[in-house]
Amino acid sequence: MRTNLLDIHPSPLVLYQPDWIFYVLLGMFLLMAWIQLFYGPRLRMILHASFINRHLHQLEREGDLFNERISIALSILYVLSLSMVIYQAI
Repeated sequence: MRTNLLDIHPSPLVLYQPDWIFYVLLGMFLLMAWIQLFYGPRLRMILHASFINRHLHQLEREGDLFNERISIALSILYVLSLSMVIYQAI
C-alpha cells in the first residue's frame, strides 16, 4: 500500500525537560569550580600528563594519584557526565 506524501504528519516536538537535569548540571559545575579553586595546579598537572610525558612521570613519582581527593571528585564528574550523555542519547 502506497502512502501519499501529503498524508504524512510529523510528530509534535515535546519541549519537556525534567527539572532534575538542571540540578545535576548545576552540581557538576559547582564541583568543577571547587576542583579548580582548591586543586587548580594539580588539575593542570593531571591534564598536562595526558599529553606530556614529563608530567606523567612526575605524577608517577609523587605517588598514588587514585587515593587523592581530586581523583574522587573527578571520578564523580566523569560518572555524572557519562550518565547524562547516555540519558540524553536514549
